[in-house]
Amino acid sequence: MRTLTLVTLATAIFCIGQVHAQVQNHDPSSPSLRIEQAIKAYDAGKREEAHSLLATLAETGKANEVAYFYLGMIAYDAGDFTAAEAHFRKAISINPNYAPPYSDLSAILLEQQKLEEAENMAEKATKLDPSYAPGFANLGMVQYLRNKQEDAYDSFLAAAKLDPAIITSSGAEMLTQYNDPNAALYYLNISLAAAPNHPLTLLDAGQAYRMLGDNKKAKELLKRGYEVTPVGQGSFDVLYSSYFRLLLDTGDYDTIIRDGFSKVGPNYPNGYLLRSLAFYQQGKKEQFEEAAKHYFSLIKEPLPASLDVWAREYINGHKKNY
Repeated sequence: MRTLTLVTLATAIFCIGQVHAQVQNHDPSSPSLRIEQAIKAYDAGKREEAHSLLATLAETGKANEVAYFYLGMIAYDAGDFTAAEAHFRKAISINPNYAPPYSDLSAILLEQQKLEEAENMAEKATKLDPSYAPGFANLGMVQYLRNKQEDAYDSFLAAAKLDPAIITSSGAEMLTQYNDPNAALYYLNISLAAAPNHPLTLLDAGQAYRMLGDNKKAKELLKRGYEVTPVGQGSFDVLYSSYFRLLLDTGDYDTIIRDGFSKVGPNYPNGYLLRSLAFYQQGKKEQFEEAAKHYFSLIKEPLPASLDVWAREYINGHKKNY
């Protein structure tokens, strides 16, 4: 089993889950409607507005477990872990069968190195709601820190089966913030075991293998991501660029020229970008210039003073990133 590098304890804390109240009462003064408004404000990044709505309910004794849960999340976001812990515990006291605050309380306890209690809280969340992915993710992290490696793997896998993105995001964090592809692959391979064709997981795993110098494995994963991801889906463009640029950097120019438009229309800018660069590397000047001019026409930018210099600098600059 691959060993996870823990850079900081804070890195290990998983995202707080979001729970939406089911509201039927549309009386503008009703607590349930105010909670709904607060949740919408929170989701829109309006933390102060959400806090004002929820704090008013708490002051008048009309706040339920969902209100206190969101008060806890707002405090957590602000770095006030003491207040967050108090709010999560209040939510639990109001409704002991409500899973989310147990999970997020475990994250706070994990930061406090109270590992046994943190594990108990996370495990309680998973038992109360077996569909709540953050509970399994937090449980896995506590188990990992308690050297329960097999249990941790099982918990991470359960989280990934429910929501691959929650585990993939931890792998991505290891890549982007800590430049640690081995730690990233611990998470990403778990996500791939749960969801073999998850686009973002394939993208991040491909990039991790590139960083490790394993271009064969990187190409396999990026190609699969390119093939299974529908055109127009949010991650498609990044997968397209990552896969075909890997082909460019490894000298597979024929595949770029042959397959560059296999899934996209004839006016896809990146198709002409990579096609032009492949022709440049092959020394096919006429085809290179034609494709490059089409690319700049599509992106509505003026042609560089020298297409040769542009291509050379683009290729050399791109390779410096790896």
